[in-house]
Amino acid sequence: MTEQTEEKVLSEEVQEEQATPADVVEVEWEQMEELIAIKQELARTENAMAAFLLDVEKKRASGLDRISALEEAALTTARSIQKAKGLDEETVYELRLPSAEGEKGYFIRKDP
Repeated sequence: MTEQTEEKVLSEEVQEEQATPADVVEVEWEQMEELIAIKQELARTENAMAAFLLDVEKKRASGLDRISALEEAALTTARSIQKAKGLDEETVYELRLPSAEGEKGYFIRKDP
């Protein structure tokens, strides 16, 4: 290499080093304060959302358990009424509930 070429290459390397940002750059608290507040609010909001969703899931599970229990109670009560009326438990019946208080309900046999 010629001396001029070496100087040009060295000059370009120096310029590149000057243009390259430092690996660690200090940032004053005042500049970071808003970002820290936002990150803290984000963490609080995420925690609140997690607690909310957990509560919703618990209530959903409880509601589904309640629905299952009520369906089972309705089926048990209907079978008890069917038995009290002397109807064969092996025969399939449709139970028509009364539409108003004081009206009668009916078991209607479903033929296979």
